[in-house]
Amino acid sequence: MRSPLVGALALLLLAPACEGAGEIALEVAPGREADALSQEPAVADVEIVVLLPDESVAARANAAPGGEFDLGEFPETEILRFEITGKTSEGEVVARGRSVSIAIGALSATTLPLFIQRLGEFARPPDGLVRAHVRAPGGVLGERYLIATGGDAAIGEDGAVDPAIGDFYDLLGLAANESGGPLPRAARSMVVRGSGLLLIDDDGASLADLDAGTTSDLEGPSGFAFADVSGGISLEGEDGQTYVVGPTRDDEASDSVLVVTSSGELRAVRLATARSGAAAVYVPGVGLVIAGGAAEGAGVEVVHTDGATVSTIPFPSDATTSAAAVVTNEQQITLFGGRLAGMPASTRVLDLRCVSDCEGDVQVLDELPVEDLAARGQAYNIPSGVLVVGEAEPEEDGPGETLAFRVDLAAETVTPLPFKERRRGATPIPAPNGTLAIMGGLTPTGSAARSVELYFPD
Repeated sequence: MRSPLVGALALLLLAPACEGAGEIALEVAPGREADALSQEPAVADVEIVVLLPDESVAARANAAPGGEFDLGEFPETEILRFEITGKTSEGEVVARGRSVSIAIGALSATTLPLFIQRLGEFARPPDGLVRAHVRAPGGVLGERYLIATGGDAAIGEDGAVDPAIGDFYDLLGLAANESGGPLPRAARSMVVRGSGLLLIDDDGASLADLDAGTTSDLEGPSGFAFADVSGGISLEGEDGQTYVVGPTRDDEASDSVLVVTSSGELRAVRLATARSGAAAVYVPGVGLVIAGGAAEGAGVEVVHTDGATVSTIPFPSDATTSAAAVVTNEQQITLFGGRLAGMPASTRVLDLRCVSDCEGDVQVLDELPVEDLAARGQAYNIPSGVLVVGEAEPEEDGPGETLAFRVDLAAETVTPLPFKERRRGATPIPAPNGTLAIMGGLTPTGSAARSVELYFPD
């Protein structure tokens, strides 16, 4: 069976589903930022492109805001995704959107919303979460759903709720999804595999298969305690491996890294030095690189690509905490923000090819300070530079304000990127449609920040 793809460009999600068996109506909408198409310079033309799994173009259509379009018919089994581009009357691209991939026949509704947002700023897609988790682990389920669960707390519309309940946002339907009852643990760290969630807290770990509706407690590797990595961030490596990095947590120091192989086997590796608030990034062909977080020992350690062996790189000891690390050149990483002896740390480039006396292989970029980033720094490469996310200095009653910056290394500029809704203790999640999502946290008044915000990278 084939389904026609037709629709209209609406400023709000108001267009009715098209009549006729098998038809799918596409609605292009700016979500909560209703001026995404009309703000100056206004969008005069919207192009919608249908892409196949090999990235080839299957169909293309253009229309003015409020106009209609027809993308033709497609087999219901075909996997498609949609790219949306908004241009001014002068041809300048000022708005973009990108869907996740979907087989049209798998849709449970006759209308598919497509989110479009202005470039260079965060925007809120439609709907909001049921609850907001604070300093929670996050991830992507089934290449479609953003998930946050556990963390320090969870706040609903009426106050505190069980943080073991998961919150999900559907990037296809652009709506929150109820999760049912609590998960087996209020996770401090999490690994997502298919429909399974590996949930880690200070007392152990559990596997929750959301499709099968089953849960089970897990045994760790010999001599390993899940408490040694609980609270650490999770990073994806090569060959389907995931690393839960204990030294990145900002409370108790840890020398432990949990490696989850592509087959689900659990391995544990130990660093030479216990660290707290270390920066971590996966470098292709090198491995998991961990920097700072300790006043003694080598400044950098590497868990190699085999996920089993560890070596040190003799950079000077580095007590910097909470810096954001990103790969900025072949076998080079850049560290942004963080604190050293209570003061803002310098932005630094480290050449990982160093083999001895590496003090001279640290390049300090004084012209690129990210001074406000004091906690939980993470960084992501984008076409225009680096997107840096973290928290300001902690407040008395909880985490510091979540902050975002765009760093242009070539132009030597740091640009703050304010959120549409100020929040503390939010969770950044690289989304499967190529955006960076921000979920949860607390508003300045302590209520739940239940909106989701997305940043389109180019």
